[in-house]
Amino acid sequence: MATGYTAIVTEKPDLTLGEFVWRCARGFGAFVDQREDGLDAKPRMEEKPSDWNAKRLAEARRELDRLNRITPKEAEAAAVAAYEAEVSARAKRAESIAAKNAAYMRMRDLVSAWEPPTAHHMGLRRFMLEQIDESLRFDCGGWEQAEPKRLTAQEWLDGAVDRAFKDIEYHAAGDAKERARVRGSNQWKRALAKCLPLSRKPKARRA
Repeated sequence: MATGYTAIVTEKPDLTLGEFVWRCARGFGAFVDQREDGLDAKPRMEEKPSDWNAKRLAEARRELDRLNRITPKEAEAAAVAAYEAEVSARAKRAESIAAKNAAYMRMRDLVSAWEPPTAHHMGLRRFMLEQIDESLRFDCGGWEQAEPKRLTAQEWLDGAVDRAFKDIEYHAAGDAKERARVRGSNQWKRALAKCLPLSRKPKARRA
């Protein structure tokens, strides 16, 4: 049975090796940026690196610069704000879990009290209870979170600086990896194009 890549072999009797090679090359990682394009779309020979890590790297460097210039008063205010945000988030999570737990338990009680019409339906009730119990464990179990700790201004600042350094390291590595990937991809494409050009201009006819 023909695939999306091989169908053209029988559909186009004069198909050249180059045409088939380039069609199949679209299935390789070098053309990952065109995975959503149709097989007949013209291959893009030069891929540009994603700037996602580069932008995050710039943000992390700006944050580190900001932290290096922060005043003790600003650090104290940031520590208080971070603590209050953690307290609020913990309360909201507890409220959400309590609501989910109540809803699951309500339905569990209804299912437990339900009398299936025949013995053949007992498996359905058992399955329903298993699904609810699994959801209870996943959504409502093991969520307990320690009480937020109120950090001093220096403790908060040390943690923020450490996170900024880690972000810089992580995104610098990610950006370098992305650039290396694209460089290798473009080299792969160029090597293939040198071996089997994507298209040739027709030779001029002699008079």
